[in-house]
Amino acid sequence: MNPRPKVYETLIRTKKTKKINDYKEFTEERAKKLYEEIFLQYLKKGNISEAESIERSKKIIRKQCLMRNIEPWSWV
Repeated sequence: MNPRPKVYETLIRTKKTKKINDYKEFTEERAKKLYEEIFLQYLKKGNISEAESIERSKKIIRKQCLMRNIEPWSWV
């Protein structure tokens, strides 16, 4: 059995790297703005509490940090 050619493996690695690099820079300032927007959207729905809105918003920010391999800020 012949394993996958190295060219194919290199292509896969390149695509994964490019996908990671396609994300916009995620600064703390952008994260805070996104957090505020998400939080307000949850509050406007009206079907969850303020505390739950905060936790869900922070969870989304943590996930964005994870996707970009960034350590979440202390407020998250």
